Amino acid sequence: FDNNYFFRINYNNIKDCKKISICYYIKLTHKRKLIKKRLFLDINLENRSHSIEMISQPKSSNIGFSPVERNVWKIDSIIYSHLGVIKTIDISSNSRVFVTGSSDRTLKLWNVSDGSLIITLTGHIDQVTDVKISEECQNLFSVSLDKIIKMWDTSELRVVRNFYGHKSGIYCLEMNEKASMLFSGSRDCSVKVWDSSTGYLLHTLSGHKNTITTMILYDDAPVLLTGSTDGTIKYWDLRNGRSFLTLNYKKKAILKIKKDPDYGVFLVLTSSELSSFYIGKVK
Repeated sequence: FDNNYFFRINYNNIKDCKKISICYYIKLTHKRKLIKKRLFLDINLENRSHSIEMISQPKSSNIGFSPVERNVWKIDSIIYSHLGVIKTIDISSNSRVFVTGSSDRTLKLWNVSDGSLIITLTGHIDQVTDVKISEECQNLFSVSLDKIIKMWDTSELRVVRNFYGHKSGIYCLEMNEKASMLFSGSRDCSVKVWDSSTGYLLHTLSGHKNTITTMILYDDAPVLLTGSTDGTIKYWDLRNGRSFLTLNYKKKAILKIKKDPDYGVFLVLTSSELSSFYIGKVK
């Protein structure tokens, strides 16, 4: 997501499941007032091809806060290139390029302006599950079920460093560029903390009982949130590497945590529902 674009990923037919539309609106409570906000998450499994839709908004519009405005988004282009399911997508901070990762084991770098393909990056030997572009667009990080984190130089378009340490496939990635720290969550139930400038493993966070699927950093505190298929979200203090709070979702697998800074909440997508909770301040 950025201010002018969001991306919808279309998937292939998967057995009995043809289409998943997750919440046209989500209900948020902010200062005891009920707010309806549209969640732009529409996973379409009807298309036979693996494609990305680039959808842009008009500049003069308060998108997503009224049912009247829900049709103002328009599709700019539909992009076909990957041979497998598109697992992840990230856009650069300057909104000039975006990158996709797929089950076809490749990453693809694209121009936002016209949707043209810049290059296809190969090197992983299993599904690419998450990608992140650095703020200055100098580096790109990718993780895969092959248990390897790769650091790519976007100017030379090649791998400059591999990170080894996980015992099973890696599902999610987070980064703190100011502290040169990289975080990876895996099926081995651990989060590993890396020095992104050297590739050294700094710490391993242990406590989850199943695959770690998602993570997110606090902006104003050294705190990391992790979600797992064990049905819990854990708060980690990065100063001592310990978990100080666990939220239990009654064995519902946590699939994604996203932040909505405008309303001070985290959005949590589980295997059966979408919910929210206040971000709050952590000392």
